[in-house]
Amino acid sequence: MTNEKLVDILRDIRTRIKDHLVALDEPRSQLETLISTFTETLEGGSCTVYGHRQSGKKSLVKRCLPWNDIDIDVHWFNGLLWSETKALNFLEKAGEGAKIVIVSNAEQFVMKTNQNLVYKLLEATRNKSWFVVLVTSRHDFEETLEKRVRSRLSKIKIKCVPEIQLKDYVAQFQDFLTARSGSTKWNAHIAMLMKSHVLRNRLEGLLAECGTYGALKAVATLFLSDLIASKARLSKLSIEVLEEIFIDAVKSITPDDASFLSACEGLSLRQLCLVVCIQKLDKAARARSGRASHSYKNISLIYMKMVNEYFAILRVNNVHTLYKELDHLRKLGFLAVVTETQAQMQFRRVQLTFDNEVFETFLEKAKTNVPTHIAQWFDEVHVT
Repeated sequence: MTNEKLVDILRDIRTRIKDHLVALDEPRSQLETLISTFTETLEGGSCTVYGHRQSGKKSLVKRCLPWNDIDIDVHWFNGLLWSETKALNFLEKAGEGAKIVIVSNAEQFVMKTNQNLVYKLLEATRNKSWFVVLVTSRHDFEETLEKRVRSRLSKIKIKCVPEIQLKDYVAQFQDFLTARSGSTKWNAHIAMLMKSHVLRNRLEGLLAECGTYGALKAVATLFLSDLIASKARLSKLSIEVLEEIFIDAVKSITPDDASFLSACEGLSLRQLCLVVCIQKLDKAARARSGRASHSYKNISLIYMKMVNEYFAILRVNNVHTLYKELDHLRKLGFLAVVTETQAQMQFRRVQLTFDNEVFETFLEKAKTNVPTHIAQWFDEVHVT
């Protein structure tokens, strides 16, 4: 596949997912019904659309507006960009006729002003053909309204807060990146990428941090854009390269280097050595056949060999002590389990989840604070 064809495929995917709504079928149906009723009857009304940031509220409203109805004016005010005075002046000059007025970030007009704009908009719905949609990220929005404003607001609330399971989140990411036609090779690469435990771990963190499909869409869009900018050929795209581009995209949405470095600084010397053992095993595996997982037993053997030769004070009497340390590293997010967690501890297999470049930066600084022999082992010893 030529680079030009790959770029065309990636651009098509990026365009497709731009306005893709996920898990918003019910709120879309609710809002479409309200808008449709208004366009038919021209009876004034209002509703509140709420949900946390990046939950798809704005895209939902845009999708439901009657853009082709030339008899209805659509006005959009953003509480982050418009002052109340500017919005009121605009409305005074807007003239008569049917109108749909959307107020996004409506909480800004409520919290920073005397609520005159929201009051006048809702008052107009009583005697004019106006339909007002208040869009907010505050679930308690109605409680912040003055009594005179609240009494004029419709009780209709449209909730954009889908309950997201990790398996659905991962599946949706694959759906975002899958070409609909013309590229079985690209889709095969994506299918392989989706098996990456690094990807799954990062998506789990993204879900915990943001909890929205909007953030997932942003990561997918950045991933595709960075891939287009790289001008890479499909034949040259290894899973490792795709993982690196994906990690950069996630970090652009939820920068996590600081928290990761903080977690590294909290590791005990034994835990740090175990992480380095896995890193060395990983480098050896990459040199042979690509990314691999490593058993607790194998990691412990490398660790025991290291302490016997370099720093005997870190020896343990029972290998299960090391297994428990590895379990703790997994809970901290440094490792992802490949096998079932119910497997016998020695046979559990794990992979690293973090950005190697960031860890190497930390390790360079850490060498000045660890025993000389350990620092020497960090630098010089390779495992096979």
